[in-house]
Amino acid sequence: TMKYINNIPNQLLLVEVNIYILVFFFILYYLFVDPKDIYFLSRNKEKELTPIDYLYMSSIIHATVGLGGVTIDSNIGKILVILHSISVILINVIFLK
Repeated sequence: TMKYINNIPNQLLLVEVNIYILVFFFILYYLFVDPKDIYFLSRNKEKELTPIDYLYMSSIIHATVGLGGVTIDSNIGKILVILHSISVILINVIFLK
């Protein structure tokens, strides 16, 4: 049990770093991806995207669940998704080694 107790600071740091990455990419998506380039399968075309929609998209990407009902059509959006996915993988590999 001491092994698990000693790992708690590392696990908390991993959670904290993941939250920072999630918030960082949420801000980037919100600032740089035009709402016209994001398509939610269930979204009414006349409804404007809210920050919650961007946070939802960021969380789905961050959790590597897959977008499914969300499509990003712009190159900057696709690049951000790639960078976001790679950063999550790298951080988790570094901390979980």
